[in-house]
Amino acid sequence: LSHLRTLSKKIKIRKELISTISKEVSSLNNSITEINASLKKLEEEIGEMKQNYAKLLQLTYRNRNAYHRLMFIFASSDFGQAFRRLRYLREYNEGRKIKAEEIVEKQNALEEKRKGLLLAKQEKEILLSNKKKEQSTIAHDKVTEQRIYNRLKKDEKKLKTRLAAKKKATAKLNSAISAIIKKELAAAKRAAEAAGKKNLSNNEALSLGTEAKSLSVSFEGNRGKLPWPVPSGIVSGKFGTHPHPVLKGITINNNGVDIHTPKGSRARSIFDGEVTSVVNIPGANKAVIIRHGNYLTVYANLTDVMVTRGEKIKLKQQIGLVANDIDNSK
Repeated sequence: LSHLRTLSKKIKIRKELISTISKEVSSLNNSITEINASLKKLEEEIGEMKQNYAKLLQLTYRNRNAYHRLMFIFASSDFGQAFRRLRYLREYNEGRKIKAEEIVEKQNALEEKRKGLLLAKQEKEILLSNKKKEQSTIAHDKVTEQRIYNRLKKDEKKLKTRLAAKKKATAKLNSAISAIIKKELAAAKRAAEAAGKKNLSNNEALSLGTEAKSLSVSFEGNRGKLPWPVPSGIVSGKFGTHPHPVLKGITINNNGVDIHTPKGSRARSIFDGEVTSVVNIPGANKAVIIRHGNYLTVYANLTDVMVTRGEKIKLKQQIGLVANDIDNSK
C-alpha cells in the first residue's frame, strides 16, 4: 500500500512537472516568434542602411578629388558661405563614418539575436526531451501502479485482515499517547498546585516554568518551518480520514502523517524538547514521545531507539531507526 501511494504521488508530481515544462515550451515558442520578427526587422533595417550607404559612397567617389573640394570652397561668394561649405564637407565625412558604425552595430545586434534564437531552440529541444522522458516514466509507473493495485485487490481478504491488525495497533498507540498525556497533565497540575497556583488550564499547567513557556512559544513560532522527522522521504499517508486506495467503502483514519523513507533511515526530533516516554506497541514496534513545552510530537514504527525517558533532546537529534516492513523494503 505504501508503494502504491508513493507511486501515485510520484505520478502526480511528474504530471505537474510536465505541465510546467509545457508552459516553459509555450513561453519559449513565443520568445522564438518574437526573436524571428525582430531578426526580420533588423535585416530590413540593415538592408536599407546599406543601400543609403552605397549611395553615399558613390557620391563620395565622384567628389574624391581634393581640387574639386577646394574649388567648391573657393567658389563661395563670401567668407561666410565658404565657412558653411567647409563645415558641410566635414559633417558629410563625419556622417559617413557614423553611418558605417551604425551598420556595424546593427549587424552585431543581428548576430546576438541569432545566438539568442539558437539558444532558445536548444533549450526548447532539451525541455521537449525531458517532457518525453517524464511521459515515458509516467507510463511505466502507471503500469506498475496498476499491477500493484490488481495484486492488492486480489488479496482483498488478506488486506482486510492486515488492516484490522493495523487498526488495533493504531488504537493501542493512541491509547498509550492518551495515557501519557493524561499523566503529564496530572503531574503538571500537581506541580502547579504545589507552587500555589490553582484552577489553571491544561496548556497553562503544561507551560508552567520559564523553559517550558519558552519552548512553547518557539515551537508555535516555527509553525510551517519545522524540519522533517527523517532526512528524506515522500508523504504516503496524510493526516485525517481518507478513503482506502484499494478497498471500496473503507476509510482510513490517520492521526499522524505517514512518510515513506529509504531503508536504514533514522528518525530525528523536529524541535528541542524532552523525551516523555518510549513505548513498545505490539504490531507497531516502538514509539518515542517528545514534549516541547505544552506540545507533544510522536515518532512511531521505530527500532533501536537511541534515547531514554527524561533525556533532553536537541533539534534534529537522532532518536531511532525507522523499522522496515514488507512494503517499505521495496
